[in-house]
Amino acid sequence: MGRYAIREDDIKLFEVLTDGLTAAAGVGFFTQHPPLLAAKVAIGVSLAKLVRALMMRGVLLDRDTIHVLTILRCNAAAPRDPGLSPEEVLHIVQRTKPECDINWVQQRLDYLKDVPTRDRGNAKLASADPCGRWRSHA
Repeated sequence: MGRYAIREDDIKLFEVLTDGLTAAAGVGFFTQHPPLLAAKVAIGVSLAKLVRALMMRGVLLDRDTIHVLTILRCNAAAPRDPGLSPEEVLHIVQRTKPECDINWVQQRLDYLKDVPTRDRGNAKLASADPCGRWRSHA
């Protein structure tokens, strides 16, 4: 979303919704309140958990780093895709930024493999396989 990125596995949307619906069913069963109110409260709590995860695990990236991440995301999206080498990323980047070199690309790739998050952890938004081919995890 814009310049904001988060690992795919840090967004557990399905789990949040199922937790909310499960909690809604439980709250409706044990209280005298109408089931609709219980469902709204449970789903609201679940969405609050999702927003908190987004805020704590998401990172704000500069335009150049987002550019490299987007290239990885669009060209190596499926698990069976072979990924991209830094040279292939550079070739794509140079279509719009001809002044860039391999060091420019490698700096951004290195940053994406260990980005600090607000919860004092790190997010691995991209990684290279043993052959040096990169893929996105965002």
